[in-house]
Amino acid sequence: MEEFKNQSINFGEKLLQKFRMLGGRFELLRILSIPIPEKNYESLIIKPRNDVVHRAEFPEDSLVDQVICEVEKILLFYYPDFHN
Repeated sequence: MEEFKNQSINFGEKLLQKFRMLGGRFELLRILSIPIPEKNYESLIIKPRNDVVHRAEFPEDSLVDQVICEVEKILLFYYPDFHN
């Protein structure tokens, strides 16, 4: 929100509210033409996360490792100096 204020964008809060879910945030990146590596984030991150959060599922360790790896790649893409 601070960045929206810095750029005098008043609709920022409403925009973030409309795309408040994780899948929506990925969609918002696309709509705003914010670069992100082309991958199927629905299957790599969003669905596994939703299964845990909304269905109380316990994924296999390999899936957990995969999701963590993909999130780490996104963090490194935007923040190259990010350290584990």
